[in-house]
Amino acid sequence: MFAYIMSGLRRLSRFCWLVASVAPAWAQQSDPAAALPKWLQIHAEHRVRYETLDRRYRLGEQGSDQQLPYRHRLQIGLQNESFRFYSELQDARAALTDAGSTVNLNHVGRARVQQLFVGYNRKKLFGSPAGFSIQAGRVSPDFGNRRLIARNLYRNTTNAFDGIIGSIGTEKWKIQPIVLHPLLYETSGDRLDRQYRGARLTGGYFTYLPVKRLQAEMYTLRLTDGVAARSPRRLTTAGGRLLLSAPARGGWESEWEGTWQTGSVGRLEHWAWFQHWAIGHSWAAARFRPRWSFLYDYATGDADPNDNRSGAYDTLFGARRFEYGPTGIHGLFGRSNINSPGEQFVVRPWRPVEAIILHRMMWLAQSRDRWRPNGVGDPTGAAGRYVGQMAEFRVRYRWRRFFEFDGGYVLFREGSFVQKAMGRPRGGTAHYFFVGSEWRL
Repeated sequence: MFAYIMSGLRRLSRFCWLVASVAPAWAQQSDPAAALPKWLQIHAEHRVRYETLDRRYRLGEQGSDQQLPYRHRLQIGLQNESFRFYSELQDARAALTDAGSTVNLNHVGRARVQQLFVGYNRKKLFGSPAGFSIQAGRVSPDFGNRRLIARNLYRNTTNAFDGIIGSIGTEKWKIQPIVLHPLLYETSGDRLDRQYRGARLTGGYFTYLPVKRLQAEMYTLRLTDGVAARSPRRLTTAGGRLLLSAPARGGWESEWEGTWQTGSVGRLEHWAWFQHWAIGHSWAAARFRPRWSFLYDYATGDADPNDNRSGAYDTLFGARRFEYGPTGIHGLFGRSNINSPGEQFVVRPWRPVEAIILHRMMWLAQSRDRWRPNGVGDPTGAAGRYVGQMAEFRVRYRWRRFFEFDGGYVLFREGSFVQKAMGRPRGGTAHYFFVGSEWRL
């Protein structure tokens, strides 16, 4: 196995050397998109990533794992000043897997239409200063800070929705109502991604900029799963976010987001909440442009698995990579039953290069609930709450908009909960390594 991994890494290193050799020459060429008429957009993307993990924690898994997820996208758009048509095809696959590998709907999705919508916009609606836009069809959007609705970046497959997104507002405020049907899939026999319909997501976001550098946001969302879902969710999610950005030359910045949920999950009454706090400082004028942040997240868990209530926070269709480390075959942290402080340090030694160090510690919010991303738990609560701590070291290189290299290493140190709930020896550690590239034309 080790020899096989090393062989793959050697092939990947030769590919990276080839990229480094041809990139300067290609950079001398004109942008291919500049040769297209303004009303036409054509883009293609190819991404491949190798990842390996020597110790796994998902329920029922043992030993190590590796995977080579790869994804292709083709995007074609037509537009003028008022109308837009946009389409995107996506195919997500995985190689280097075996019978014991983690392969699910986050890793593999057959070729399908990822986006296909028409849009209309007006800069001034009925002569007022407010602009207006609408999109109808299949979309893959980001909302807010991507904690509830997100277009996935690290994950190999991507969220998509059928429906309508509207927007009306000025430079000071914006309202975005949505009526969407999430594209949900499940494993059925030999079909890994059979789609089931009936889920509905409605609501909207309101964004307001009261003063310079301060942004306020409020939202409410209603999710209703279809009857085909194993545990139908009927959730109302409401909350807000305050973001104070740093001055142009650097300084203090902060973010707060609070979200509350009510409704039902299956036959259980549901009540849950989530809080995010962050404060940081950037030195934009300094060499390497460093940025430091302190982070804290708390998301409720289910206090008593034997009562008729559900208390585990549901992040809906949000992304987690940007706050909790890699997902893929890793994905140890999630936005449910979590009590987690952390720190992040970012430097940019050169304009296209970014180096990131992320450190997080994790406790369960409720000791009797599961470690949600992995399904491991102790209903008695005797295993305690301390899951462990993670340190990630990541480097990214971007060459204009054409190419991106992303690589890193994650060390996870097991806590007392993992040792007791999973019967692991004291002092256990897990090592995760990933390296990948993405081409865009």
